[in-house]
Amino acid sequence: GIGGDITFDMSIVRRHRKAHVWCFDPTISKQQFDQLLNKQNASAEERERISFFPFGLGARDDVMPMYKSENPKIGSLSATPGLPGYRPAPYLNAPLLQVHTLAWIATRQPHQVDLLKVDVEGAEFDVFSPQNAAIRRWLYSAQVSQVLIEFHDRFIRRRTRTEVSGRAAVTTVLRNCGFLKRHISASKEEVLFVRIARPTPQCVND
Repeated sequence: GIGGDITFDMSIVRRHRKAHVWCFDPTISKQQFDQLLNKQNASAEERERISFFPFGLGARDDVMPMYKSENPKIGSLSATPGLPGYRPAPYLNAPLLQVHTLAWIATRQPHQVDLLKVDVEGAEFDVFSPQNAAIRRWLYSAQVSQVLIEFHDRFIRRRTRTEVSGRAAVTTVLRNCGFLKRHISASKEEVLFVRIARPTPQCVND
């Protein structure tokens, strides 16, 4: 999701004049997104190349509760219950917080994807789980060149191994589908994977 920050998204729009950016977030409204564009002084032409959709990325098409941090400086919501420092009760409830799979999204946005940026507050471990055959099939067939994931390792400490796949498992899924690790941020949370190899049979075989 984008939350309250579209700095990265607008930098892509401004640096690549033919690029179109799609933003997904179930926790803000179209009106709030327009306010973010106003803060960025987005021109009419730039607004034509950045689109907003009020749903998020998930391992399945679903609605889900999300949880808010007790720290007012943390605006992002998490779908992981029971996190230390987060409120025990859901912050928002369905049907507001809709999530969809990449396959569902791709059928409605039939464009080549040069960069997929994933910041889903811990849900990346479910989306790119080895048990998620749908994501493996999508990675195998989709025209996507790069995948940038922000890992939230701290979110899985209270979840069992059977509930979630860790960073190593996500990396294995991407490697089997031809994406190799090419950059890690200073914080080690953001990792860029680039498609530079042929997918292996494990990418699509259950």
